[in-house]
Amino acid sequence: MIREHLDGILAWTQLRVSNGALEGMNNKVKVVSHRAYGYRTTQTYIIAIWHGCGDLPLE
Repeated sequence: MIREHLDGILAWTQLRVSNGALEGMNNKVKVVSHRAYGYRTTQTYIIAIWHGCGDLPLE
C-alpha cells in the first residue's frame, strides 16, 4: 500500500504542502451541488458555487 503512494509521500516530506484546503473546497462544492438540484441553468448553479465557497453576503 505504501509503495502505491510513495511518490505522494516523498513529495510531502520535501514540500510540506497539504491538499486539505482543496479537499474542503471540493466538499463545499458537493454540498452546494446537492442543494442546487433542480436549478434550471448552469449559470445559476455556478453562482451558487461561488456564493457557497466565497462566503458572499446575501444582499
